[in-house]
Amino acid sequence: MEADNRDAGNVRIDSIRRKFGVRLEAAARYHNGHRSEIENIGDIFRLEGEAKEKVLALMYLITLGEEDPAVQSCRGRLGLKGAAYDPGGPLTDKYKVPLVTALIYNPAFYAMAENYHAAAGADFAGAGGKVIAFPGRTSLRFTRPAFVLAAGFAVFFCVAVPVKLLVLPPGARTSNEWVSGLREPPRAPGGAAYSDEDGGARIGILSPLMGMAMGEGEKAADADSAIGYYSEKIRHEKNNSGWYVNRGIAYTVAGYLDSAIKDFNRAIALNPKNASAYYNRAIARTGKDGAGTDAAFADLESALSINPGDKDALYAAGVLYYRQYEHDASKPALDRAINAFEQIQGYKDSGIILNYLRKFND
Repeated sequence: MEADNRDAGNVRIDSIRRKFGVRLEAAARYHNGHRSEIENIGDIFRLEGEAKEKVLALMYLITLGEEDPAVQSCRGRLGLKGAAYDPGGPLTDKYKVPLVTALIYNPAFYAMAENYHAAAGADFAGAGGKVIAFPGRTSLRFTRPAFVLAAGFAVFFCVAVPVKLLVLPPGARTSNEWVSGLREPPRAPGGAAYSDEDGGARIGILSPLMGMAMGEGEKAADADSAIGYYSEKIRHEKNNSGWYVNRGIAYTVAGYLDSAIKDFNRAIALNPKNASAYYNRAIARTGKDGAGTDAAFADLESALSINPGDKDALYAAGVLYYRQYEHDASKPALDRAINAFEQIQGYKDSGIILNYLRKFND
């Protein structure tokens, strides 16, 4: 799959978070108590005092391996060559919570980290180009060729992308069995809005056995009215996570999965504890990539880490494991499907599904 850059970034940040054992709750608590630090954490790239240690710890977080040449170059440049700064030492543990929190809550900081890593990998001097220090708070360093490339990239996004958004449809449209089986959430009486807007509504998915939908409302002929409604809401209130969730739902049921995933990414960036954003992104990712993808299951796990009793997420996980089992009769998939539905007996038609699946587990 060729994911969009923002989606790839969110997936990687979540992978970093899990690898180093930083819980979403811990990141949220740190952010609430250290908002100013997270907003201004780009100052560490001034590379003064303790900031050097933080930058090295950050490189260990985002690197693909302990022997990454970019990390070694960074260590040499910062003069942090002693055993105290080796990979796996106390340095990462000391700074992992604030750094992971910044990666989650400050998208610009993630971009800074990636750019710094790329510059270090080029030994801070690509093709003999002179290193240029950006002015201002970040004082981030780039090679001259990288600076020219970044400037061209900025012009493209300032001119070409807005024109595309105004003229072209929201990405390629997907039509497959999964998408056609989805249901919009119930709409508020007489309007385009979904009735549940507390953090976002939930997409309904069909039962694997009975064709029953989790959502009570039938799928509308098209979701244009909901897309337009929430686009207008977002225009006036860009930091409302729920608006992005609900527009993402409308994009999903209409088949515009790339645009949907981008909206769910934005909702999570605004509120990493928005369980509905993770749930709905899992549904959209399944339509795009097929049932049982690691990314979809990771999203459902995130929703369950926020709300362990999330019946929608458990039902969706059960459906995805059931689809895996249908595809290749995998015993682990069958066991996981049964386990998911056992946790929500009495919810929708989970009891009927359980009775059916248990016949294959004797």
